[in-house]
Amino acid sequence: MPVEDPNAPRLKQSVRFGERYVSSALNRKVAGVLKPGVYHGFVVTPGTGLQVRVDNNPDDYPYSVAVVERDVWSITVTMTDGGTVDIPGEGTWYIVIEAYYCETEPGYQRVVARPSVEKHHVVIAKVTVAEGQTTLSQDDISYEENTLFDAETQARFAQISQAISLLNDWKTICVTTTEDIAENGTYTLPDGLTYRTGLHLLSVSWNGLDCYEGMQFQEVVTEDLEQSDKIQFLFPVQKGSELKISIRGYCNVDEVGLIGNYTDLKSEVRQLQNAFNELADNVAYISAGDDTTTTP
Repeated sequence: MPVEDPNAPRLKQSVRFGERYVSSALNRKVAGVLKPGVYHGFVVTPGTGLQVRVDNNPDDYPYSVAVVERDVWSITVTMTDGGTVDIPGEGTWYIVIEAYYCETEPGYQRVVARPSVEKHHVVIAKVTVAEGQTTLSQDDISYEENTLFDAETQARFAQISQAISLLNDWKTICVTTTEDIAENGTYTLPDGLTYRTGLHLLSVSWNGLDCYEGMQFQEVVTEDLEQSDKIQFLFPVQKGSELKISIRGYCNVDEVGLIGNYTDLKSEVRQLQNAFNELADNVAYISAGDDTTTTP
């Protein structure tokens, strides 16, 4: 077992060799399921000389948390107190979390500097030291290659964040009509406001009363265009009426990338619909109250 440096970050792992049955079962349960990487904290800053400090980020979570996968085990590692890590000298060094678990002997967990990354390492940061350099700056520390879950998960979170932002992007305007709008008359939305047709994104109220699509108004659809800047009122709207029009946030999952094969999925659904229609056109029906089988 490695000798502990009193100035090193204080780490613990959630599993112990003395809890063989519970720890082993929990380890195996999430191995290969819970992605390894940094989940919270492990902030790297310059220390004294060729040292870096690794600390928690209390704004993110009270402790630093990471998951290390080694052999058949998934080891959750927490850092209660930060500390320093020595950088051996010039070159490129990876600040990594190493952890080891065994059913029959004490394991370990530590933050160390390594010249290369091994399969079981969780990378916190990369430090570059030039020849003759004796102190470090923040510019020498890079997070580009750290294991934040993994690159795929980061990209997925970015897509989800973008989708949430788009869904929360509501546009609402309140206007007073300056002229009468005849029954079945067309009204152009002010301020260049547009909406995507056929997606139930449009809300309209007249003098504080909600209008329902198909009863008080309807969308104006232009062939081959996904968006419209007009609506049609199905009742006469007098001059001086107060209108409130809202366009709900919309996320195109195909454009954002949440469903990579969305186009293929739509094509498969369309093919399935065509197959059902063809089947319906050729199926034999039995009329109610009649035992005569007919084919349309």
